[in-house]
Amino acid sequence: MVLENAYTDIFTEFDESIFSDGSIDPMGLRIIWTSLGNAVFHNKLNTISTDIRYYTLNLFHHYVIQNAESRNEDKLFNRLGKAPYFNKQDFDDGLVIFLESLLTHAVYRINNKGRYFAVPGISKLSGILAEAPDDERAIYLTVERRTGILIRHILLGIHGRHKGPFQQMGIFQQGNYYADKTVWNEAGQLFDRNPWDALAGELADILTQKVFDALLSAKGAIKIPVEEVLNEKLLDLYEAALEDKNFREQEMISFWEKRLGLLEGAARILYEELKEFIHSSGGENLDYEKIIKSASGKGDPVFNKYIKAICAIEPLIAGIERMANRLLQRGTSEIDSALEEFALKVLEDNNINLSLIAEYLTTDYLTQEALNRLKKLYTIYAESRQAKTPEKFIQSLIEYHKNIMESRNNMAWLSYGNNKITQHRSFNYSAKSLEEMEASRWVNNYYLSTVHSLYKGLYQQ
Repeated sequence: MVLENAYTDIFTEFDESIFSDGSIDPMGLRIIWTSLGNAVFHNKLNTISTDIRYYTLNLFHHYVIQNAESRNEDKLFNRLGKAPYFNKQDFDDGLVIFLESLLTHAVYRINNKGRYFAVPGISKLSGILAEAPDDERAIYLTVERRTGILIRHILLGIHGRHKGPFQQMGIFQQGNYYADKTVWNEAGQLFDRNPWDALAGELADILTQKVFDALLSAKGAIKIPVEEVLNEKLLDLYEAALEDKNFREQEMISFWEKRLGLLEGAARILYEELKEFIHSSGGENLDYEKIIKSASGKGDPVFNKYIKAICAIEPLIAGIERMANRLLQRGTSEIDSALEEFALKVLEDNNINLSLIAEYLTTDYLTQEALNRLKKLYTIYAESRQAKTPEKFIQSLIEYHKNIMESRNNMAWLSYGNNKITQHRSFNYSAKSLEEMEASRWVNNYYLSTVHSLYKGLYQQ
């Protein structure tokens, strides 16, 4: 989950990845483009969960837990209702933290043998083991949702990053991750071959012996010394399972393409177009704007209308974002001729078609909150464009920004009064960012970079 206004270290050179991602969002535009993107991908994608290996590892960990719980139903329910396992989800979250911590310890030891695998928390664990070997995270594996190697591991670990997409894909059910037995039978078919099967069996045995058998007598969170479970046999099983080829078997590819919704509706149109561009270009330096525009003319009109909505609306919100970033350029203090010229260029951008945008200003394409914001920006832009008043455009955008920041209970980054612009936050932009700011190009890719990354994980890397 990305929080609006989460970046506070602003006295640095502007980062292009932030510029295009919208994570620095003084105009509240993220809610608009994510709403349009989710109309295509049905909330199954985000800009954080982009590595298909972690999707598979999360599915695998939960498959192991579901398997172990089905073996130990009586022991499971005898322990629930007492701290820290007040309910089944508390316990399941604790088990997945246990498995993720065990995985990270295993990867640390495997990497020390000359291999290299990456998992969330590996850098943190390396630092702990080097600088604080007496830290509990270096010694114990704890079954508790509030622990883990990372701070806020339950949010930032593999499970935390993929919980939302798994819910949207129907893998996790509300209140009980494992309620849909069909899903876990399907997962069992994916992992019923070695090396997955051997590793799953070993981990299920560890959960049974070290966790479930300890439940009745345990007080508080269950803790198991790392050295009690992480032996050479388990390390070998982890190393074998983490090989790239095991994440790209055809059954795995089919499972994720189906679950991610990439084989149906508007998502399929974009996915097919992305693959065509990858095959024709070798997959390097893809132009997501060009891909989306090309896809908007293909496929069933029932579905590609959502892609057309993106093509209509993105030029406007891209222009607004460029305008906001220009106002935040360090040293901007008045509406001078250079700033007016920049604003007029945005107002005269022929890529912004107001009559076309108006067709998509409905809740068929946007959430109500996103629609409300876009309508306000649309009105500001339309009135300034018609009157050819760049100064009014600038003043109106600063006022709009002030209202957005007040709604977050934060101080505005810009204010205007007495014919002066006051910057409460500002940026020194890189040369590339300044070039991007001048160009009439899109600044959001509507999760297509995530789709590209997932595709590479399934087929290329």
